Amino acid sequence: MIVLTPKARGWLVLSRLSNLPTIWTNALAGGVLAGAAVDSTLAGAAAAVSLLYVGGMVLNDVCDAA
Repeated sequence: MIVLTPKARGWLVLSRLSNLPTIWTNALAGGVLAGAAVDSTLAGAAAAVSLLYVGGMVLNDVCDAA
């Protein structure tokens, strides 16, 4: 069993990592519909979109904290 510190759990909740499979499938579907080959380029795009999503979620909550 993995035991998380309250701070680590807070970051996981704040970044909404549970939504990442949805982000990956959106990137995959977009690439396939655009006619892109399913290869490492598409995987890189999915990774980039994931980082943008997580960063946006954290920044949104930080800005709304006040």
